[in-house]
Amino acid sequence: MFALVEEVRGTTGGPVVHEIRIIDRLNAAIIQSPRCFGLGNRNTLFIGAPLLQATEVDECRAIIAHEMGHFIGAHGRSAGFVYRVRRRWSQIAERLSDGVFARLLKRFFDWYGPWFASYSFVLARQQEYEADRIAAIAEGKEVAARALLRVTCQHARHEQVWRAVWEQAHLRADPPTSPTAISGCAMEGPDDQDQFAIDRELESLPGLGDTHPGLASRLAALGVEPFVPPPLAGGSAFDLLGEARVAIA
Repeated sequence: MFALVEEVRGTTGGPVVHEIRIIDRLNAAIIQSPRCFGLGNRNTLFIGAPLLQATEVDECRAIIAHEMGHFIGAHGRSAGFVYRVRRRWSQIAERLSDGVFARLLKRFFDWYGPWFASYSFVLARQQEYEADRIAAIAEGKEVAARALLRVTCQHARHEQVWRAVWEQAHLRADPPTSPTAISGCAMEGPDDQDQFAIDRELESLPGLGDTHPGLASRLAALGVEPFVPPPLAGGSAFDLLGEARVAIA
């Protein structure tokens, strides 16, 4: 796992990853946090065990390259600024008292808030396109597109497993020993629902609060037509986590 991340870093020119944490989500992210006394930053890659179960190794590489692409474009700085401004406004709005001044401020928020949100979400979506481009340079546009399509299919399978787990909650006193292991089994092999999941996502348009573009737009930007990925056999968890994958799950 560490060797793969370092190889992707060398290919993309991305940041050094000091720590890798396996989480329970079908997702990945690189978080940068300041060291003590201002001695640089520490970069942590968070990558989900379900994501490793759900993707081939080259698809996993493309996903990590995408996350590194955000740092290459210094997206974290602008995203952090946008988040802090939005959070500050929310805090001020919650603490506004009644009165003329409060009403004036509320009118300003009502006018400027939607404008700021619209432009900041446009920026966030543009950054996703740029990160996709880095993934395509690192692994090829076909692999970058396959990673997007694979995750779309596997999200549907993952949700189906967890829906079944929750439906059992009122029937049994104890939960399954490892829902993550069960979910991993559901990721493998062909599934007639994959085409349906892709079609549904292709028809879905991002809402005003979505920071990611729609699947159709991302594939178009890569110049790749939609397709159903071939059945998964094992997933990258076998290659990247080895025997530790069982304990992690």
